[in-house]
Amino acid sequence: MGGVGRIGPAFGGLGAGALGEAGSGGCVQRYDGGRGLRTGLGFAVAAQLIWGLQPLFWPLLDGMTTAEMLAHRVLWSWAVAMLVVALRTRTRRGVRELVRDRRAGWTLACTGLLMGCAWGLYIYGVVTGRVVETSLSLFVGPLVTAVLGVAVLRERLRAYQWFAVAVSAVGVLVLGWGYGGVPWVALLIAGTVALYGLVKKRLAVPAVEGMAVETVFLTPLAIGGLLWLGVTNRLVFPGTWGVAPLVPLAGVVSTLPLLFFAAAVNRVPLSTFGLVMYLNPVIQFAIGAWVLGEPVTPSRWLGFGLLWVALAVFALGAVRTARRAVAHEPEPADPVAAGQWSSRRGWGR
Repeated sequence: MGGVGRIGPAFGGLGAGALGEAGSGGCVQRYDGGRGLRTGLGFAVAAQLIWGLQPLFWPLLDGMTTAEMLAHRVLWSWAVAMLVVALRTRTRRGVRELVRDRRAGWTLACTGLLMGCAWGLYIYGVVTGRVVETSLSLFVGPLVTAVLGVAVLRERLRAYQWFAVAVSAVGVLVLGWGYGGVPWVALLIAGTVALYGLVKKRLAVPAVEGMAVETVFLTPLAIGGLLWLGVTNRLVFPGTWGVAPLVPLAGVVSTLPLLFFAAAVNRVPLSTFGLVMYLNPVIQFAIGAWVLGEPVTPSRWLGFGLLWVALAVFALGAVRTARRAVAHEPEPADPVAAGQWSSRRGWGR
């Protein structure tokens, strides 16, 4: 965790993943200024806004169970991802390489299952009135990822990272006391996202290509789930005319921010990106507290305040580390600059 981190998207609806997530081979990005920076910043803000506003979308699928919403999210995300693959030659080439590589295939099958679990937990949290709690997972996730890096990969944390982990642990305890129990939905989401990053660490697959393959593995499960709901007379879709047109949007709101994220990541400096990524959890927290009217007691404010401090320390430390690395590392080699997949090196490694 002491090297150059990568800001990676976690899952649509959950927003961006941990600052300092598993790296992409240690290459240093070079950013264009002026118009390119403004364009990248626009894409970055758009991605965070779509992720942050998702708590307002899922309740619109009125009457559907969490299982049906999840199945539709997988199916329509697969459809949108396949459309993107068909339209982009480079993406299509990358997906073919991933499918041919057995190790990459098995890894993406595992991460696909983790993605499905995280999506399902998130939808469950939103439709059961726990938006404030699901926003908690976005603050805890980066710190859980850091702990996993130490426990599993034997990485070393810097002093500021240990401080952030300690403060976040106190924040979670305060929140647990305020909730009157363990905020298990938030912790399960954060843990699942952290495991996703851990499994995917060495593969370093770009978001769109990776998601396209992951949804391929999840699609048979989604179809099976819909068939089971139909047999048991619990299938709502197509439902009413008001709900049916919204269902395909489940794929759009899951995939579109990933495309925006991919378009932004090479145009926006890490320091700017790190600040923009705060938009998603803050928006979700605000929606839960002030739009949906979920209770936020003083103890919850205190707990979230501690988590905001911990994540701010973590993010600012990652930015400083990245700036030092940019000053000392050489320009990337041609395969990295080309962004080409290699079964031996990973993507751009």
